[in-house]
Amino acid sequence: MTKMWIVVLWLAVSVVVSGCGDDGTHSNIPNTAGIVSVFNEVYDGNSTLVNTSSSQDYQQIDFMYIAFVHINNPDYTQNYDPSLPTGALDWENTPHKPSTYAGTGKQWEQSAYCNIYNLAHSKNPDMKFIVSLGWGDGFNDIPTIELNLTTFTNSLIEFITKQHQLGCPIDGFDIDYEVPKFTSNASFQSVSKTIRQALDTQGQTDGKHYYFTITPNNTINLDGNTLNTYFDYVNVQSYGYVGDLYCPVSNFISLGVKANKILSGADTQNKGDDYKQAISTFKSDKLAGVFAWIFGCIDNTWSPNYGNVLTPMWNATHPSRHGFFMGEE
Repeated sequence: MTKMWIVVLWLAVSVVVSGCGDDGTHSNIPNTAGIVSVFNEVYDGNSTLVNTSSSQDYQQIDFMYIAFVHINNPDYTQNYDPSLPTGALDWENTPHKPSTYAGTGKQWEQSAYCNIYNLAHSKNPDMKFIVSLGWGDGFNDIPTIELNLTTFTNSLIEFITKQHQLGCPIDGFDIDYEVPKFTSNASFQSVSKTIRQALDTQGQTDGKHYYFTITPNNTINLDGNTLNTYFDYVNVQSYGYVGDLYCPVSNFISLGVKANKILSGADTQNKGDDYKQAISTFKSDKLAGVFAWIFGCIDNTWSPNYGNVLTPMWNATHPSRHGFFMGEE
């Protein structure tokens, strides 16, 4: 992803069935459906895009990714909250809230999420909502998590509980893995296992499956076994547009990541037909699905005509709902 505004939300479309695979790994892929994930930036004027989308658009979305949250860190003063411990998860204190909004950036993010949840949920009650940890060296999120893992996991569960109490629940946690990176593969394994266990424990209490996903543009300090064991999906930023850090799906296949864990990505903000390549890779590599950055944005022109991307992605990944074979658009 190329922007990091948190005032907002990102949408991700995905089709999933809760549960684990026979081998003990998290595998929620139905036999007759694929996944579509679409990230969306929804703040200030762009919020009208979501409000004007059709009911059909929402019915073609299974997962909405909410961006972003960050980690409380005194070294990053914009987002630091002295009332929270270092390492705690919270909304970004975005500087991009509307000028007429009297509250803080974090309060705006919370309000914006609940508004979008209520709207989206009313149009598609089956939609899932996953909050995404943002990237950026300034935030220093992942190294702060590594040093404060217990504090972080406790705060993640508290964050999930709070959203339920507010009436706008979330269904999982995502890591937008760009920079900074895990300091070692051993750390990646430890953090991933701890987060997965915390989500599963809370899931047993709540009687539901909490999703754990990662959206990487690199493979540094990652490994296939950990991704297969602890993560539900790997949204590969396999964007081909000049300026993106191209990370092909084959890099993760080479790591040993199972194809039914992987979604191929498209940067539709900068290259409107990039989603066609994502669909092609989904078909050729028999992946779990596709995702796009960014919902409602084609060739950098903000337009509510989401069907340009959603409909072909949905049709390609959901053949059982359209009466044709997998692989046909």
